[in-house]
Amino acid sequence: MKILFGILLIISFLYTFTDNEASGYENMYSSPYLDLYGDTLPILVQKSKSIDLSSKDPSLRFHKEELKSIGRNFNEFARASVIPYMWNWTERLIIAPGNVKNVFTNSISQYFHNISGWQGCKLDSPGCDNIRTSFWDFPFSDGDFTNTNYFQHPLSGMATYLYYRQIGFDRVSAGFGSAMHSFLFEYTIEAWQQPPSFNDLIVTPALGIPIGIVVEISSDWLGRRDSQFLRALSYIVNPAKILIPEGDIYWQGLGGFSFRFNLY
Repeated sequence: MKILFGILLIISFLYTFTDNEASGYENMYSSPYLDLYGDTLPILVQKSKSIDLSSKDPSLRFHKEELKSIGRNFNEFARASVIPYMWNWTERLIIAPGNVKNVFTNSISQYFHNISGWQGCKLDSPGCDNIRTSFWDFPFSDGDFTNTNYFQHPLSGMATYLYYRQIGFDRVSAGFGSAMHSFLFEYTIEAWQQPPSFNDLIVTPALGIPIGIVVEISSDWLGRRDSQFLRALSYIVNPAKILIPEGDIYWQGLGGFSFRFNLY
């Protein structure tokens, strides 16, 4: 089961960077080969891309009729969803390496034991120790710090929402993607270490999506101002506009971009 899980993870990662509609192997620099990259070359380091602050940013990167949805663009949604899922695994590898280790050391029975209950909190114990509660006994607290539950998790839900919006999906699809990754994190990643948190499962998208909408609207408003300073601020408010300009994913990230100003 663990070997199968690892194989599926690798296949899903590779699936992100292939176009199953392309017939045969084409030149690796042709657009059908790695469609997630759009018109960019399929290499990890891209040339510097200028962000022009001398002109106003449109209110939306995509016109309403051009927005993608899960129904019309399910295949693209599925491929694009692998990226934030891999981000979640990378984040666990960095801040909680024991979680990743548990995939290979914990038994399958322990995993199913975890996902059949909830991460709870024994309120009368010192420090509110984590305990496992039954599936029908929804705990009001999972024992984690307030900063973790009501800041870090909503921030993750917001980032996922903005990711889907920036690559061109409508708000319903972006909201679904945020909730889906909250579920996948609790049941396919953290569940190898501990039972899922009912609190995190709900709070991550419930707070993250509205915050993401506010961030998106605020950033778009700033991008339409006459002041170049405010237009630059719009990219700070919503960093997804830097990392994924015009719907294309640029792996070089912040280091590969320059800003152009008018000096008059």
